[in-house]
Amino acid sequence: AKRVVIFGGKGLNQHTSGFQCNRAFHMLCLLTGHWARPGAGFMNLNRGLPLHAHAPEGRAAKRDPALRKSPTGWIDAMISERPYPIKAFICTGNPLSTWPGQAKLRQAMENLELLVYMELFPHATSYYADYVFPTTSALEAGDINRSNDDRRVGWIEKCLEGPGQARSDLHFWVELGKRFGFEDVLKDEYKLDPGLFWDQEMIADSGMAGLTTERMKASPSRWIRGPLAEPGAAEVETLFQSGSIFPGDPKGRKIPTASGKFEIWTEALEQKFLPYGLSPLPEFYTDPDQLIDLPYLKYLASDEELGVPSPVWGGAALTRPVQICHEPKKRAKEFDTELVSGRPPAPHFHSWTHWFWQAKEMWPEQFVMIHPGKAAALGIQDRDKVRIENQFGAIEAVAWVHSGIRESSVFVPIGWDERQKRDPAASVNWLIDHHLRDPISDQTNMKSILVNVRKA
Repeated sequence: AKRVVIFGGKGLNQHTSGFQCNRAFHMLCLLTGHWARPGAGFMNLNRGLPLHAHAPEGRAAKRDPALRKSPTGWIDAMISERPYPIKAFICTGNPLSTWPGQAKLRQAMENLELLVYMELFPHATSYYADYVFPTTSALEAGDINRSNDDRRVGWIEKCLEGPGQARSDLHFWVELGKRFGFEDVLKDEYKLDPGLFWDQEMIADSGMAGLTTERMKASPSRWIRGPLAEPGAAEVETLFQSGSIFPGDPKGRKIPTASGKFEIWTEALEQKFLPYGLSPLPEFYTDPDQLIDLPYLKYLASDEELGVPSPVWGGAALTRPVQICHEPKKRAKEFDTELVSGRPPAPHFHSWTHWFWQAKEMWPEQFVMIHPGKAAALGIQDRDKVRIENQFGAIEAVAWVHSGIRESSVFVPIGWDERQKRDPAASVNWLIDHHLRDPISDQTNMKSILVNVRKA
């Protein structure tokens, strides 16, 4: 093909090998010439922005590395207080539905001295929290939109006032900062104008230069594609093309690496991967919960140990070193089915859409997709109640008998919890081990979990 674009997603990311799988696809595009030209490349829809709060000199606290990049790696420390205690937690996003390791997470939440929850709706997490702060949506406050691999940054304009006592999350952090003596940094005017906070505090990084709210609002689409060569420069649609300069690179290089080339392996990369126990040249391994024997990771430290600094995150987080293991893993015979989890059908996104009556009418119940052959063998018919369980927990779901899945697998989506207004259900995350995470990205495996399935 003259042009090839590969689109990845959670199916690549949510494995213990997700980081290296993504790198392998990048390498495939590089080696076949489908890179650095319009209409070609690899996209995974998960690009993060180089956002760093620009606190005045002398007002930024010294930051120790986080215990783990993913907060699910903090659960054990909340319980055991090793390697150090975590006694207070401020959160959003309904962890008591969306985090893996639900049994341990509830134990961890009970062990906290303070749990503060900010959200749009009263989810399961609300009932564990000491304080609940109702927040506004982006349409009620104004905010930056999500960023993806296409490098666009967009502005969401405030359209209406929030209900009741709901306030923006920025309002919460400004008020909390003032109480800790940071009123000169977290200013009152930021509560009323989140665009001012964005322009003054969040785009100091060279990769964000010029991506102001004024420029976004002036664009017919309300978005700008960065990075820009300088604040007033034209957008660059395709990076790394022949004769071009990477926007903002002080050395004027087309590719801002030490060699000035795309790097698959270098000695510096080898040293960067060494603390993990891995190599920049990806070696095949997969998740430990499989019905066939394949290489998998053995973790050389627990979440109750500090571990080692994670080079990919610039030392901002610690991680667990690993070793690729080729010895067959013992499997419990009763867990004979591979559970896959992920996003639900189109009406829903995570757990917040379960408060929209239109979405609940389109897709009300938590379901388990199961192959007709497997369903027949278990005496399960369409819309029967099904029980799915393993050593971590058990849930129930409505059967969706469908041929579009392997006979050895079942699929249960995320997003439901036991406190939802309509069609409540225990989250699939009761079945998912929070310890099985990619050592580099710290992403939890959600695509291969061994379970037992039977008619409820």
